Amino acid sequence: MDKLQFTVPVRIKADPTAHVSEIYDVDDALTFLQNWESGRLGPLYQTAMNSCFAAKVDEVTAEQARRDFLSFAHIAGILAKDDAPSSVSDSDDGLKPVPK
Repeated sequence: MDKLQFTVPVRIKADPTAHVSEIYDVDDALTFLQNWESGRLGPLYQTAMNSCFAAKVDEVTAEQARRDFLSFAHIAGILAKDDAPSSVSDSDDGLKPVPK
């Protein structure tokens, strides 16, 4: 597995009429973020960008970049409904179901 690949893709839906897209790795996340609307940039966007760039130079792991991109996608409202953070816990020791 490529060191920049996410263990689990992040599924996003950029607008209500769009199909669900999967972000498989740091490069996919960076491409998506670089094409994001300039009027909708905020602190989580910047954190996700910084984290993805840091992963490219081995300052953080791809999974940290994934977590930061996932947080951005959730707050931006583009996370696909089937990838909602309430259904899984993304901890350092892997993904786990969240108890109900």
